[in-house]
Amino acid sequence: MSTPTQQATRTDEWNIASVDVDAYLQRIGHPQVPPSADALRSLHEEHVRAIPFENVDVVLGTHRGLELDVISDKLVHRRRGGYCFEHALLFAAVLEQLGFEVQRRMARVHPHGSGVRTHMMLAVHASGAEYLADVGFGAGMLYPTPLRDGAVVDQAGWEHRLTHDGALWTLWKRDDHGGSSTASAAV
Repeated sequence: MSTPTQQATRTDEWNIASVDVDAYLQRIGHPQVPPSADALRSLHEEHVRAIPFENVDVVLGTHRGLELDVISDKLVHRRRGGYCFEHALLFAAVLEQLGFEVQRRMARVHPHGSGVRTHMMLAVHASGAEYLADVGFGAGMLYPTPLRDGAVVDQAGWEHRLTHDGALWTLWKRDDHGGSSTASAAV
């Protein structure tokens, strides 16, 4: 658990005050709520349902950057979608303003392959537990997953299981044939 001074420093570092929480909550159709596991679950679900995944600006070379005011303008005010970094940075800023403790995490979409981490997700502390929050995966991660080995969450009919091996967390998604495919991993 961080001290108030550490929390304020981290908050200033990310410039979370540039996000209008009321406008964000209006965008996703959610009331302001105090931090809790239930609040995290409902905020996560409504974010995913309201703000789509899209990476058109990146593909077209017109992406304006990852500053929170730019992201907020695009996803909240202009009602566009975004990719994982945009979603995660916006969601983290809102959660922190609501009183949640949040860690930004980097991941690989195919964790057992080689390469750099090109995906962003969050570890969120709520109601005495940690949760993996991934609002920007683009594959229907409606709910946060308890950050504990073996945790299983039904994501709208698709079972997801979280496993832990050393420093690596892996999220597995059951496929149509009863097997599992890797969805994402974070350190």
